[in-house]
Amino acid sequence: MKKTLLATSLLLAMGTANAGLLTPGASYDIRVNVGVAGGSCFDFGNCDVSGAFTKVTDNNVNVVGNGSSIAGDGFAAVISITANPSGDGFTVNSFNQDAYVLTAGGDFALFANDISGMSGSLDAAGNMTFDATGRLGIAAGFAGSIGVQAWNIDNAVDGDGTNTQDIWTSGTATSNATGANSAFSMTGVPITGSDGAGFTGQLVTAGNIGTGWLFFANTQYSERYDLDIVLSPPAVIPVPAAVWLFGSGLLGLVGVARRRKA
Repeated sequence: MKKTLLATSLLLAMGTANAGLLTPGASYDIRVNVGVAGGSCFDFGNCDVSGAFTKVTDNNVNVVGNGSSIAGDGFAAVISITANPSGDGFTVNSFNQDAYVLTAGGDFALFANDISGMSGSLDAAGNMTFDATGRLGIAAGFAGSIGVQAWNIDNAVDGDGTNTQDIWTSGTATSNATGANSAFSMTGVPITGSDGAGFTGQLVTAGNIGTGWLFFANTQYSERYDLDIVLSPPAVIPVPAAVWLFGSGLLGLVGVARRRKA
């Protein structure tokens, strides 16, 4: 009986340890690649069809003081995460995303003032979700009339919305139909790879802009994020000057001792 319980406990422990792709407790950077055909794209509509990959860029546009872009890092976004104890989920430490460009309303900046609602999951099969609750946006041309709004809350005015922020997924996301525009779907790519080589995949979302955007409310939009997930580089811990001085002093004493022995 004891052996059976022990074996069962070991199996459960092994199952928990291998529940996800990530190393439990490890920190990673999710790096969103800039837009290319077949990769990252954004549009008001289906970006897979419009080919609006030019709107996912690495830049330093901060509309009216907002934005969280990192200029010249080579990526459209960098999101820092920490894996949970079972490696199948994560919390978000920081969220930096570059502005989209070339929209009808001018430069469109995305950022997050509050990441407390953000989290995600990534199971052993590579199925990934990312809850981007807290993400905000502002269009330069409508800074005065609309201002800063949580733009991807799916509270469509036709009553079909969920009134929640749309989830990024490696699976399939679908928008609501609006007037003459039929609903459309986007399908992502499961995450594959390892800690050593890094992970790759694609997350998508499709939805309708929330009512806070006034005359743009219910407009369809879509995003595709081609991403890499890599272990975060270890933090560089500076050595206090006192330690260097102490070490130099020890070396000096050793030198004196050697001369005396000689």
